[in-house]
Amino acid sequence: MGKPDIEKIMAEIEGHGDLLLRFFVVFSRFEYALKKTNYWLFPGKVQPDWDRFGREFSFPVELADNSVLKAIEYFKEQPPKKQVYRNNGLDFDDIVFSAKDTDKEKLVKYVKTVRNNLFHGGKYPLIYQEDPSRNPKLIEACVTLLLFFLEHNKSVCDEFVGLD
Repeated sequence: MGKPDIEKIMAEIEGHGDLLLRFFVVFSRFEYALKKTNYWLFPGKVQPDWDRFGREFSFPVELADNSVLKAIEYFKEQPPKKQVYRNNGLDFDDIVFSAKDTDKEKLVKYVKTVRNNLFHGGKYPLIYQEDPSRNPKLIEACVTLLLFFLEHNKSVCDEFVGLD
């Protein structure tokens, strides 16, 4: 077994490195801020409770600027898919929502799904994808929404920027 060619793998993300780093920083600090503001799973799991945040957070869409509205529209028109195992391989399926899920809860689930797909693999140019041009658009939409969520949720934002 040979040494992996990391430079070849890094070349696959050429042109998207800044976006990926921005997403990583925003998402990871956001999750930290959720945990610091008691949005975490019980009992004793130090994992952010995205579902509860999706139900409870302030989402004044009437205050959204054009970039936020575009991100919301992109998710509605081109939602991310969930990675699944089927027929001895990896594939992607539509996300299934319950009838009670609100639009803001769906947006939170979309953001988390994009993160899961990116961090758990399957979103690289050398791996077949139906439309790889969607990936940077989905990631940018996530960053836009996460920053909007912060802008309108003071306690989470304070933890995000390091204020106690």
